[in-house]
Amino acid sequence: QHALMTKGHPSRLTAEKILELDLLGFVWTVTPTSGAPDWDEMILKLQTFKAEHGDVNIDKRQSPQLFKWVQRQRRQYKLKRGGKPSDLNEECVAALKKLGVVLEGDTEGKATTSWDRMYQELRAYHDEHGHSTVTRDYAPNCALARWAGRMKHQLKLARQGRPTRLSDERIAKL
Repeated sequence: QHALMTKGHPSRLTAEKILELDLLGFVWTVTPTSGAPDWDEMILKLQTFKAEHGDVNIDKRQSPQLFKWVQRQRRQYKLKRGGKPSDLNEECVAALKKLGVVLEGDTEGKATTSWDRMYQELRAYHDEHGHSTVTRDYAPNCALARWAGRMKHQLKLARQGRPTRLSDERIAKL
């Protein structure tokens, strides 16, 4: 609220309240020791992740901290694009894009959701193998077999006229 007010944005914090807190010795800046990861530290972790995995498609189970950080960067980008206060500057946006992070409204033909990413991987598997029956021990992506199995089950439900989690658009794609 203080940052909003000092930047001239609407805030619930009045000048009087700020003065009172100042008199009490309130510290307005948050230091990296607060437990929040430093941006530079996290972008380095993201670079390392990309070097090890070849992309920046982080599974929540692989690295919960990095996954949450990337999600936060996407939320900050969305705020920025909407003209709202954001912690993300142009230099940060450029660094994220350079690594291949897909930001909201900036898909450029890339998968925008994990569903789209898995669907694209299934299409690539089909193109390579001539079928979509992914075995559980498929080394390049073991999760693809589980995902394909779930989609097969959802399609079966849809064909039976039962409730499914798939949209009509996704059913048509599969």
